[in-house]
Amino acid sequence: MKKFYLKRNKIVIDDKEYYISNDIIYELNLIKKESVSEEEYRIIIKSIIKSRALYYLSKRDYLKKELKYKLETKFFVEKKIIEEIIDELEKIGYIDDRSFIKSYIKNKNSSIEKKKYELSIKGAEKKILEEEIKELREEIKENEYKNIRKNLRKVRNREKNKQIEYLMRKGFKYEDIKTILKEER
Repeated sequence: MKKFYLKRNKIVIDDKEYYISNDIIYELNLIKKESVSEEEYRIIIKSIIKSRALYYLSKRDYLKKELKYKLETKFFVEKKIIEEIIDELEKIGYIDDRSFIKSYIKNKNSSIEKKKYELSIKGAEKKILEEEIKELREEIKENEYKNIRKNLRKVRNREKNKQIEYLMRKGFKYEDIKTILKEER
């Protein structure tokens, strides 16, 4: 049995405050109780974590590992419950690593090498990442050239070597940069 108390739309369990929905308060009849069983505690925490996960997902898309990490930093004790919630959200399609990777590759204004690096830091599985890159190969090449042109506009007034250095720091390949510079003349 865990001691708790309600404070408006928050529940305080073991000196930790969590926002809780009124549905759970009334479903478990928490208004009249002073303590909760382990099963009720599990239902409450699962509801709180799921609510937080859905809140995060309402703001932007996440990779599975990225969302898991974010939830674990907030609810570090409840790793099993977090795993269950992540699996549930993945089954209903709220988390989809493949579509996240595809969207990131298509929409981010940087080189493919930088995108790969950023996605790996976010927790993208290497196998899925490589498969998506292979699938989008032609589109990636077109985007690389487009992104080089876009970044080149920012440094138009610099000398040629400085332009090349700038673009290479952005992660673009020297051959691609040279190709675009020849076209621009």
